[in-house]
Amino acid sequence: MVQPPDISAFAELLSPIDIQGPERYLYSYNDEGAHNQVRDFLVELEAKAHARYMKYLSAFRMVAQTGRAPWDKWHPLDPKSPPHGVLKDEKGNKISLDGIGEFKNIGHKSRIFHCMEPGGLYVLLTVHTGKNENDLTADSVNPALKMRIEYVRRKGQLLIARRDRIR
Repeated sequence: MVQPPDISAFAELLSPIDIQGPERYLYSYNDEGAHNQVRDFLVELEAKAHARYMKYLSAFRMVAQTGRAPWDKWHPLDPKSPPHGVLKDEKGNKISLDGIGEFKNIGHKSRIFHCMEPGGLYVLLTVHTGKNENDLTADSVNPALKMRIEYVRRKGQLLIARRDRIR
């Protein structure tokens, strides 16, 4: 059993998904424009295709409660096999997929990408739709990599600001 992560310093960046712990804690990311792509997608999916929504909810519950789910519903991405065209950093190196995972809904042809942090915190970043094959493409994963970079930067800024206030 994992203790709930302390997100108090950067809680404004996150919106809770209704399933929390005891092994993993799932939140969706509020981007710089105060937009939350995953939350909006899930709200719309619940209204228009409740059964498809329930497949995601079931996978979220499995991961939150046990820390795992069947491979076709959730898995971490393989950092050793990035897709052709994956984003590169300022030095020209491919950005690592380490710490990125995906929830999949094969019947709906959609995926929700997330980053994994210490303490069992999973931050849902982006949604990709219209893809049913298993091969990972740069078009599907690059937005999640960009969003993770933004999230980590903003989180770091908030943690530094909090530290400076405490001094």
